[in-house]
Amino acid sequence: MGLITEIICKNTIYGNPLDKRLIFIASCNPYRLLSKENNINKLIKNNKNNNLVYNVNPLPLSLLNFVIDFGHLKKEDEEKYINNMINEYFNEYFEKENNKDIISKLI
Repeated sequence: MGLITEIICKNTIYGNPLDKRLIFIASCNPYRLLSKENNINKLIKNNKNNNLVYNVNPLPLSLLNFVIDFGHLKKEDEEKYINNMINEYFNEYFEKENNKDIISKLI
């Protein structure tokens, strides 16, 4: 966590400046409480926070200024993102081959 904090906050690694063209992007999982559907995680005996879906380590205070909560996607939005990624990949890959029929069948 210390190294990630240094990279994000100071734009250095072990005290050496990073190239200005390098952009570091990170994400972190939110705290998510256990529900009846994911009750299996209660079987993990070494889990300190048995009311959470997974173990979550707190972020250093210096990183909290960089955290933006985007919430979570609705199922429909997630499907749209996946479809767009698939469409983009197949169109790029098969466009060279001029195989529009293959693209529509694969999608």
